[in-house]
Amino acid sequence: KIGPLVVCVEPGLNPDGAEATLRMTLQLLEAEARARGARVLFARVDARDPELLRAVEREGFTLVDSVVTFHIVMDDAGQLRQDKKPGEYSYPTIAGRDQSFFDVSVHTSELASSGSLEVTIRSFEPSDLARLQHIAKFAFRHDHFHSDPRIPPKVADEVYVTWVKNSCQGRADAVLVAEEPGNLDGVSGFITCRLDRAVLNVAGIPHGIIELVAVSPEAQGRGIGVALVLGSLEWFARHGFRSVEVGTQSRNTQAMRLYHRCGFKCVAFSHTFHKWIAGP
Repeated sequence: KIGPLVVCVEPGLNPDGAEATLRMTLQLLEAEARARGARVLFARVDARDPELLRAVEREGFTLVDSVVTFHIVMDDAGQLRQDKKPGEYSYPTIAGRDQSFFDVSVHTSELASSGSLEVTIRSFEPSDLARLQHIAKFAFRHDHFHSDPRIPPKVADEVYVTWVKNSCQGRADAVLVAEEPGNLDGVSGFITCRLDRAVLNVAGIPHGIIELVAVSPEAQGRGIGVALVLGSLEWFARHGFRSVEVGTQSRNTQAMRLYHRCGFKCVAFSHTFHKWIAGP
């Protein structure tokens, strides 16, 4: 079992106060984790807080990965649609507000020799689940689950199989899939979208989060990822979201290039730590 550790430290708290807060929180969380049968806790710490980073390490946490967070304001997404130039990715258009699908034409310089890629971005249907789980099983390799040597690769794979299943069953507010004409497997990729309810409750702003983006290995390099991300921005815009964020590992340069091309800007950098705990 894997349980997340969330530590909120008051802004401006001195290093001694931060470490004391972390130590007290860990004692409570580790006791609760043992009672629930959890074996590992993970913490994500802002890279701009070196004192808290050192405090986490002193408490027995080990660095497993680093995450880059990207952000886009929906007004900027609209500007991206207006300012696109020949050879750039085109923004998706919706066939109708009441329809559950829209067509995306992805035009890239890489596809110049073969023309544009026609792909349909639509809402998830229950019959898609097995295909999405298959894609998820092989799509994620840079994450902190796969980076921890104590987590077997097959177990890390199953984390994402379960994650996408939960997303389709209500964890996500939307799951969009990509279909290509003539693709015998049906779905080529998927993206999951949700409302950040914490931001909504605190600031009253509808802020979106892209959680999972995956493209099947055989469909990579054809612009499917771009179509999914731009399609998700269209979904967020249709539902009144003001901004959207997405994170990826610092070593996943392909994903970082994707988000940059879709209009996102890098806004934060954090480190992920794991701590394995003894049983009862």
